[in-house]
Amino acid sequence: MRKAAATAAEHRRKTLPAGRAANRWAASGLLVAWLLFNCLPVQVSPAADGPKVMTRTGKLVGGAGDETETDSGGSGTSGIGPLSALSLPLDDIAWRTDRNFRQALEGRISAVWRGVPGRLILQRLEQQHQVAIFLDGRIDPSRKHTFEISDRPLGEAIGQIADALGAAPAVLRNVVYLGPPEAAATLRTLVRLRAGELSALPSQEGKRRRLELAGRRTFRWDDLTTPRDLLKQMAAEWSLELEGEDQVPHDLWAAGALPETDASEALSCLLLTCGLTFEWTDSAAGIVIRPVPAEVRVEELHTPRGQSARQAAKEWTEKFPGITATVQGRKVLVRGTVEQQEALADSLDPKTAARQRGRDSTSGATPLSRRRFTLRVERVPAEALFKRLKATAILIEYDAEQLEAAGIDFSQPVSMNVSDATAEEFFRQLCEPLKLTFEIDGLTVRLKPASSE
Repeated sequence: MRKAAATAAEHRRKTLPAGRAANRWAASGLLVAWLLFNCLPVQVSPAADGPKVMTRTGKLVGGAGDETETDSGGSGTSGIGPLSALSLPLDDIAWRTDRNFRQALEGRISAVWRGVPGRLILQRLEQQHQVAIFLDGRIDPSRKHTFEISDRPLGEAIGQIADALGAAPAVLRNVVYLGPPEAAATLRTLVRLRAGELSALPSQEGKRRRLELAGRRTFRWDDLTTPRDLLKQMAAEWSLELEGEDQVPHDLWAAGALPETDASEALSCLLLTCGLTFEWTDSAAGIVIRPVPAEVRVEELHTPRGQSARQAAKEWTEKFPGITATVQGRKVLVRGTVEQQEALADSLDPKTAARQRGRDSTSGATPLSRRRFTLRVERVPAEALFKRLKATAILIEYDAEQLEAAGIDFSQPVSMNVSDATAEEFFRQLCEPLKLTFEIDGLTVRLKPASSE
């Protein structure tokens, strides 16, 4: 049976069309692993230099490579020791999101991996730092690598590993995408375009639909999941009709996760791995799947400082290759990727650019300062209301230990009756009975115990 499984996998690899074999590395490898794991008895006699065998307890025995890692990101230093665990089940990982996600990528680590497969390294980083990494199926992570990383930010370390895999990173709100460099260079721009289209939806019904699609979901999938099945799951979550889903190939994916993601991000990330993107149908009731266009750009107006618009346009096109700049009065209309637009904005006004990036991370949802709230509830647990708010792209941040120490209980029932209230009015009525204070920043609401003020 072992020989038959290997022969079948080899036959499958050889008969794939040109250019598609790299997309199928997971299919054959995972299928063989599944057959060996489920169909053959597992009896292991560990040997220091012997072959690597997966046991039914999920351990790697024998020559799997070695790893040591220390974390200097604010929580002390911890050594991991020999690499033995295959991976922590995704359901058991409390993914870092929003500000915690960004802080994790900035945290510094030191690590050494010797002769370890790329996928195992990425899985280890996911479980150790609770940062989701989405690996494009066109990248083969099965080759073994040796890395020595000394006191570098986690985000830079992931970038170094991506480079060795022939990939490039693109950081979305709560996930690091690793894919072919040309794909990674377009992902954030594709997300921005789709989010911008939602922001332009007319009528009250369009606004309601925009909020629904900005509501965030967490997706987890197991080994051997197909992207088409995952696409259908996403469509069901946001009540979307699909057109052109037959273009999505029948690949088999390794387990993964997309934590706390909205529709523009999730769909763009999934489809890009297949060389595809999408367009919204009328009123965003569905999507039409299409190939990624040859040029993916967004347009932004920039105001020059200390020079004429004509001078600025000429200088910027030389400084940032790939953009186009058109003079419009005293401003310059720039067409380029999101990364190019950010680099240009940074060169003009770094502080304003940093604030803008913080707002952009919410994928075009309406800021709280421009929202109105109408709600009437009687004795509903506060945690249910906060969960409902999160589903409309509002970020709720708090220190759980601090609230617990202050005796704040989110299971406490709350009654509210507001009509066309501002965000300040709404959150004041919600938080005062809970003895909480709040601070609103864009789409983020930060909660603290009232006693701490």
